[in-house]
Amino acid sequence: MNKILEIKDLGLIYQTKDKELEAIKNISFSVNSGEFIGIVGPSGCGKSTLLSLIAGLIKPSKGEIILSEGAHSTGYMLQKDYLFPWRTIWEYVILCLEIKKAKTKENIEKVVRLLKTYGLYEFRNAYPDELSGGMRQRSALIRTLATDPDILLLDEAFSALDYQTRLAVADDIYSIIKNENKTVLMVTHDISECVSLADRVIVLSTRPAVIKSEYKIDFGNEVLTPLQKRDRPEFSQYFNKIWGDIDIHV
Repeated sequence: MNKILEIKDLGLIYQTKDKELEAIKNISFSVNSGEFIGIVGPSGCGKSTLLSLIAGLIKPSKGEIILSEGAHSTGYMLQKDYLFPWRTIWEYVILCLEIKKAKTKENIEKVVRLLKTYGLYEFRNAYPDELSGGMRQRSALIRTLATDPDILLLDEAFSALDYQTRLAVADDIYSIIKNENKTVLMVTHDISECVSLADRVIVLSTRPAVIKSEYKIDFGNEVLTPLQKRDRPEFSQYFNKIWGDIDIHV
């Protein structure tokens, strides 16, 4: 597999009113094209900050974030879908194209294909409050995919949903991501979600965040959905190992 992203000795120090606060320390890892990376750790450890650094929303205090030659963009999907209630689904999914002045015939045709492929085309003139939670998340993902990003960054992308919807949407989103052959970095506090979706899981420590452990998730050669993986014996084994690595104090 080809390497698409490399993180080298990444660090971030915040300047607070009274002192400097080290949020991330000496983080290094690489990501292969088409790989799905899950990132877990205790609350407040810097998981979302790491995604913001990779997206270029904030600058690191040290280290490098290197996209491979030919890779040029990231797409960011947040925990809320942020569908605008006054825009139809069609108007929403082409929003990024409008902002980037990229409403070309080719890009519009791609959005139409995505809507048709993933069951939203007939709802393109509907408004967000007319859609289910799962359809709203699919709309948010299609908006993110519209500009054809090389890497998808998912920040607690399913946490706003109830548990049953979340399981179904995870299967849905996973299928879309694999069909579109996208590389993914996903931050989540949900270990089960991480194990069922990711090819590899990176566990961060308490702040300042360092990489505490890393797991290659292997369910064998059979093609399984995230929901099917939850029924396999390997699932609980990975869950227990990762849970044991996370510093949680209650």
